[in-house]
Amino acid sequence: MRITDPEGVARVLMRLPDGEAFLRGSLDDIIAAANSPAVFLRLRGLLQHLCASHTFRDEALTRRLAWVESELAERFPAVWTEIVTDPGREAS
Repeated sequence: MRITDPEGVARVLMRLPDGEAFLRGSLDDIIAAANSPAVFLRLRGLLQHLCASHTFRDEALTRRLAWVESELAERFPAVWTEIVTDPGREAS
């Protein structure tokens, strides 16, 4: 990112993280440390929403959604079974 003065001269140059670095810093630690099905359900909802958005559609999001769903299925099979058999139930 480049910030210029009124004459157009660059005064500040900032290196911003790319999407993968942003996701790594914002979600990966939460996914790795989560120990509650409620946290995984919230993460899943967030990632589903972002994956459905044309603005944020990205392979990195899809991989994290798969990771969250895998954790739910492996660690909380009863919750995952309810989601798979009755998808509308998780919204309540």
